[in-house]
Amino acid sequence: MSLTGLPLAQAIVEHMPRGWSAELRHETQPYITRAADGAHVAILEGGWSREGRVEFLGCWPILKNGQTYNGGKRRAITCSAKRSPEAFAGEIRRRLLPEYDSAYAEAKVWVDRHETAAGEAVLVAQRLASVVDGTASDGPRCSRGDGVFVYAPSDSCISRLTVQPAYGSALGEEYARPVRVDVELHGMAPELAAEVFRLVRAYEAVGTETAETKRVDAVVDWWTDGPETVERNRDVVREVGRQEMGR
Repeated sequence: MSLTGLPLAQAIVEHMPRGWSAELRHETQPYITRAADGAHVAILEGGWSREGRVEFLGCWPILKNGQTYNGGKRRAITCSAKRSPEAFAGEIRRRLLPEYDSAYAEAKVWVDRHETAAGEAVLVAQRLASVVDGTASDGPRCSRGDGVFVYAPSDSCISRLTVQPAYGSALGEEYARPVRVDVELHGMAPELAAEVFRLVRAYEAVGTETAETKRVDAVVDWWTDGPETVERNRDVVREVGRQEMGR
């Protein structure tokens, strides 16, 4: 074999099924990539562990935030470096793709669910940001744990407000935890703190089986003493009720 790098990837693609293309990632690393689902195989050459051989490594899906899904051990095969691009393509189709395609498809299901959950968290954060006159970040900074941040005004008593996306704990598992909001408050007047705590306790006291309208009315009754305040806050509370009832 005389071809290496991107020229080798391009030569292999000529013998792969329609829809595969060759590209460089990270400036120097050649890959062959399938357009239909983003599956990509790295072509690894050189190094003491591959002396005289070429490794074809099936890679996991990449999330929108740039992180790579971690599904454990990746599927890979090695071939003699003396073989032709046509022979490499045949080995990839015969020995790598059957197992890699199955593993990649399962991982892609998890990634798609993750992206959906992250998008829902962004929407919730944007709604909360509009309530507190703040701004929301574009999305979770990590695959789990960081959440979507809402930045309140500097004069607000809200020191931290984060929307945590719904997540399952394992591939293929239903969400073990629905979307949740974490908040830290500081410098509150006692009267404001009392109102906040009354609202929280009233909301927790209304059972999940209660109709949404009754739930909202009960929370609003606890939240305020006057009809003008009821009308001003009712839409906000109703949206919170919808989120909880939709779990």
